[in-house]
Amino acid sequence: MRFLLVRVFLFSFFLILAAMLRSYSPFEGLSRRFSSLAVISNSDAHVVGRLLQAPTSAAPPSLPFVSPFEDRWGLQPGLLINNSVRVVASHPSPTQDCKSVITNLVVSPQKGLYYVLEQTCSNGSSNSSVTSIRKANLSRATQGSDSADDKSTLLTYLWSYEERNGSRIAERPDSTASVMGMALSKDRSHLILSVFYSSPDLSEDSDDLYPFNSTITSLSVSDYSRLSSSTFSFEFINKICLDPSGERLVYNRLSYGGLEYVRVDSSGLPLDVPLELDSDSKSIDSDSESPFRFINGSYFGEAIFQSQSFVNNCLYFLQTNGMQLSGFHPFIEGSRPIAVSIYPGPPKRWDNVVVTRDGCHLFFTVWDTLFSLDIRTQCYQLVDKFFREMEYPSGTFAGLALMENEVWEDAYLYLGSEDGKLFEVQLNRSGRGCVLEPEPSIPPASGAVITVLVTAVVAGTVVAIVIIASLICLWRRARRRRAGPERALEVGEQATSSLPEDEALDAWGIKPSRVKQFAFRVLWECTDKFSEGRRIGEKGAFGKVYRGSLDGKEVAVKVITGELTDIKRSQFVAEVNTLSGLNHANLVQLVGYCLAGDHCILVYPFFRGGSLFGRLFPKAVIGKDAKAPETDEIVEDPSPPLTLLERMSIAFQVAKGLGYLHDAARPPIIHRDVKSSNILLGEGSGKKLHVVVADFGLAAIGERVLDTGHDHVVLTSHIGGTFGYMSPEYMLRGELSEKNDVYSYGVLVLELFLGRKVVEPAPSGLGWQTLVEWVKPFLRGAVVESESMEMPYPILDRCLWDQVAGDSIKKMVMNTFRLAWECVEEEYGSRPAMREITQRIHSMFLDVGWDGLTVMMVDLENDVDDDAVTAT
Repeated sequence: MRFLLVRVFLFSFFLILAAMLRSYSPFEGLSRRFSSLAVISNSDAHVVGRLLQAPTSAAPPSLPFVSPFEDRWGLQPGLLINNSVRVVASHPSPTQDCKSVITNLVVSPQKGLYYVLEQTCSNGSSNSSVTSIRKANLSRATQGSDSADDKSTLLTYLWSYEERNGSRIAERPDSTASVMGMALSKDRSHLILSVFYSSPDLSEDSDDLYPFNSTITSLSVSDYSRLSSSTFSFEFINKICLDPSGERLVYNRLSYGGLEYVRVDSSGLPLDVPLELDSDSKSIDSDSESPFRFINGSYFGEAIFQSQSFVNNCLYFLQTNGMQLSGFHPFIEGSRPIAVSIYPGPPKRWDNVVVTRDGCHLFFTVWDTLFSLDIRTQCYQLVDKFFREMEYPSGTFAGLALMENEVWEDAYLYLGSEDGKLFEVQLNRSGRGCVLEPEPSIPPASGAVITVLVTAVVAGTVVAIVIIASLICLWRRARRRRAGPERALEVGEQATSSLPEDEALDAWGIKPSRVKQFAFRVLWECTDKFSEGRRIGEKGAFGKVYRGSLDGKEVAVKVITGELTDIKRSQFVAEVNTLSGLNHANLVQLVGYCLAGDHCILVYPFFRGGSLFGRLFPKAVIGKDAKAPETDEIVEDPSPPLTLLERMSIAFQVAKGLGYLHDAARPPIIHRDVKSSNILLGEGSGKKLHVVVADFGLAAIGERVLDTGHDHVVLTSHIGGTFGYMSPEYMLRGELSEKNDVYSYGVLVLELFLGRKVVEPAPSGLGWQTLVEWVKPFLRGAVVESESMEMPYPILDRCLWDQVAGDSIKKMVMNTFRLAWECVEEEYGSRPAMREITQRIHSMFLDVGWDGLTVMMVDLENDVDDDAVTAT
């Protein structure tokens, strides 16, 4: 054994030393350093030299409104294909006093091109402005004959300051708010808007330079409803874009001339307070200044960027004050923008900058001209050569977007103009190749060889020690495992002296945060030695659950019983590691855990309101309908039936909890066992009723292949769930995706509003009939799609009949039935995502004036940590 350890040590040492020496080449690093310094030089002579080069013979693209150039910047061919320009949308001004501007173009790979249409009319001393969100029909080209108010492209008009939340606005208002920036959310289901309003509180003689109130709004691209951030508001939020992860929204505050960011959810709404770009901890308030206000000695001013300006962790933006193009790594510590002057002469309007996905080419517009340039080294050497690609003498470009596929074939640029036209022009990748080089690296300083040797010795020693320690741990664990059942202790009435010994945190590879490791004795005593009188419900797949008290707060203690298999051990490790990082108001929070001998224990808050199943069916007792697959439970103090408002609130809160698991958890989590007995209710009622989703710890973490999308289906042989709630593809073929949870959620909503159990004996007396099968004759086909259908009182829970009064309430209930029926579609691709479900229910609340339910949810999310138990 000793000889083996020595061999391991020597082998590790020489292996690391050889690898480090092989990767080090001082001559190569020195050459790269001098090369970078020579090319990075961007003196005025260098730039002017680029502008004075001879023109190329290649003709730029032409269209009826675009004039060809007689001179070009650079000697290489352009990136646009000649005669490939067409008009894909046109919104001519209705009168000479009006102006139509197409701006803020956003590309969705699956859904097409979104844009903002601003229509401003001047009437003497006053101006009226109407803004709308549009979607281009890229399958047809127009010839400028569309009307000024083309309804075929309209998604929604914008709103006033008082209507920041609500449903679609289909009729043209007299005036609206305006959009400064627009981006597509991470899940591509929402448009993120930087919206500003003329402040209603400011007088005309106000000295405020920026009399605006800006906020961030999330607009659904399915039903066009909107939800604005209630906590994120500044004087003037200008341009916005998402970072490549889709989790951080970068924006520019024009009044302070700086770049800042805020973390956002999957729909684009801010999750917390804004942060400086060079700090993940220092928050920004509305009166603070950004650290990047001054760049290269000039005022930062208005920064121009958009959703396609952020590529490969490098953000490119235009500065109107200094006529500069800048690029930098905003989330790399110590990175600072490198600015390059690229346009001589008087200032002009700069509105757009986009970068190809491979980071090789950049396009930007200046007034009536489209330019391109090649990028040599991202964020370090910004410019190789400039190219003037296209001019529009009849107007000014106000919007720019790039649509490209994986291989950059059939790639297109889209340009919006200030006379209401949207152009499409095809790109020519073969025109200029990619000259992108790796980012420069700094070679080791003098004496670097000695440093490498010392580092190799130290690293080799450390690795060898780690390997030896690991072998010793494995040997000791093997000896302990061989003891087998003799060391296993049975939970329950056991002597104090025989309590298992608590294990160290890192023994099983657990790295929890925000949770506590409890001593086994503490949990043993708080549950009265895990007595049967303390047990809650029936034994589940993960063991038994006991009711206890810690520090005066009631808790639920889940215990794995019996000898642990490797599968159960890995289940526990995965659950603790995952749950310790989850934090949402509608998910039951993990308080702590315990590792002792063969006992794996989880501690959760106890919810006195019981489960949704117990509330819906209070007469259920253990043992009744013993053959039924559904589990009954005892309800000690039956509460009154749930009201319509409470049931809608439950549906909303469960959707938010599942949406968090699908979209915000890392990695994403599929519950697999959504059912009424796994929905826990707090002690509140009405608008104050708090609901959490439980028992998702056993759900397998969603197996994902990176960059394959959220609809990727993974085949699994580990089938879980409850009959009646399981989707057909999961129950029959084991196909796992988030849409399994959506199906179960739809069944849950039907159970909630029908007041019937999910599984009951079939009318024939043979087998069982599911709730979906029972309700199908009432809801399927044209019946559920008809807007004029009557309320199906025969299937609605009788407790709700008197509460469904008034057209708006009836419409809400019918829309809920429609939503539930969409969720239980047999074809999983036809089911909505949880994020869409949440948005639709929220819109229903707004339509009936139940805004208080969403306010209550915000309060719960702010106080999500208050229920945690602190164990001593």
